Parts: sequence; structure tokens; C-alpha cells
Amino acid sequence: MLPNKPQTALLSRDNFRNGVFERDRFRCIVCGLPAVDAHHIIERRLFKAEHEKGGYFLDNGASLCEKHHIEAELTTISCQTLRDFIGMDSIRLPAHFWPDLAYDKWGNVITPEGRLKGELYYEMSVQTILKTIHFLPFIIHPPIHHLPWSPVHAGAPVLESDTCFEAQEVVVMLQRGGQPFSGYHNCCHGRRPEDQLPAYLQKSLLHKLAVLDAGMHICGNFSADQVFLTSVWVENECLDWEAIKELSALLEIPFPAIMFEGVYDKDLIINAFEASTDSAKTGYDIRLKKDFGFLIWGNQLGAL
Repeated sequence: MLPNKPQTALLSRDNFRNGVFERDRFRCIVCGLPAVDAHHIIERRLFKAEHEKGGYFLDNGASLCEKHHIEAELTTISCQTLRDFIGMDSIRLPAHFWPDLAYDKWGNVITPEGRLKGELYYEMSVQTILKTIHFLPFIIHPPIHHLPWSPVHAGAPVLESDTCFEAQEVVVMLQRGGQPFSGYHNCCHGRRPEDQLPAYLQKSLLHKLAVLDAGMHICGNFSADQVFLTSVWVENECLDWEAIKELSALLEIPFPAIMFEGVYDKDLIINAFEASTDSAKTGYDIRLKKDFGFLIWGNQLGAL
């Protein structure tokens, strides 16, 4: 088949199905038998932003017969293999995915050593589908999005609007640079599992984190002279603000400076940041109190 140009329009469910079948001539792209399913290459529930909801893009679809649809659901046939059968150069991923990583159908990251658990991993149906796959105990969290009014590097993900915060209780923390890390009861790593932490930091964190249950991990930020806690997770669920405060005290790992706490108010938050006298400040993060891990939006005012 000839390579397909990227198809950028979000379609309706029916138009997606019809468009995928028409592009593939109503045949299974793997074996050529009559197609019975317009398969989502990446699971539609992973496309969450308004401009991509449902993942109904032609370059996220593949026409499959019953046999090869099952194999694609089981990830026996990989996402990239499906794209190759179509002759598709574009890779359609949800906005909150890392563009340089390889993902399976269910949003799990594929590495040479095994897969990393994605946000759907703990659903019973997904665990049943992937029960024979080897998973590593590490997590990679999505990229930080920036607020609409923030100056950012070209290509950095930007929040569509701040309406998700309206009338919500939020916590705003001052950021001072540094590097991200994740910590578990028996290991730690930097932004990604292959990123090693300094030996002194790893030793200190492992001493503190030994109290965590096997299904828990923390996220934080470190620099040469300080370590901060930013979130605590049980499997793929982030603890709420009150629970995280308790664990912060237990672990003796502080938060970054809390710049604002209360009902979201854009002007008050910006004024509080500008009024901060911390010469090392680089921006701030806004998080919802009731859903602390759902939105992690970073702001870098004047610090590109």
C-alpha cells in the first residue's frame, strides 16, 4: 500500500469507521480478508482532551478481520506493525503522551526490558488481556502542561484553557528548578527509569521510602541542596492533598513552598508569584486538591 498522509481531523464515530474501511478498501490490512472492525490503534479512552476526545482519527484506525482484531487487542500485533501494514508515516498519540516513547494499544510504554504500566493497566479487563506480558515496576508520568499565558519552548504541551480549575480548590506550589524523580519502597530513578539519581540521594530516599507498600510510589524534585515531595501514588491513583500532607510528615520530605491555597483565582495566583522574593523561583505548579494527580500544569514565567 502507498503511504498515507497524516489525517488530522477528529471524526464522529460513524465517520471514523466508514473512513477507515474506505481507506483500507474494506479489507483486513494484515491478511486481506473482509474487515469486521475499525480498530483503534491506541485505545480511544486514552484520548481525553476536548480536541482529541475518543481518538477518532483516521491515522488511529486500522481495518481488521476478527482474528487479527483479537491479536491487536492482545497486543500480539503491535501498534507500529499495524501502521506499517497501512503504510502510515504518522503516529497518533494522546496529547499527554511522550512523543519519543513507544506505546502499546493500552497506553503502556514498551521498553527492551519489559513494559511500564500505563493509566489503564489496573483495569481488570486490561489486566486480563495482558496477563502474559512482563511488566516492570516503574512508572513514567505524562509531560507537564503549561498554562495558556505561560511563555514556553516550541513544542511544549500547553493547557487549552484554565476552565478545569474554575470554582475548584487548588494548591499552588512555587518551583525553583531542579530535576524530577520517582521513588518506590525498594528503588528510585530520575525522570525515567534509566535515569540514575546521585548515590547520596538514592541512599537517603531508600531509607525513608522503606515504609511504603509495594504498590505505592512518590514523585518529587531535587537539586544539589534540597529534596521536595510533589505527589504520592497508590497504583495509578494519586492520593488527595490531605493524605499527601500526612505522608509528607511521616517521610520527612517537605513540599515546595505553598504559594497559594484556596479557590482558584488566576489574578491572585499571578500576583502571589510576582510578589515572591525567592530569587531562585522559576514558576509554579497548580494542582486540584480533590484530584491531586489528575492535573499537573507547570508555569514558567520569564524562565524559558
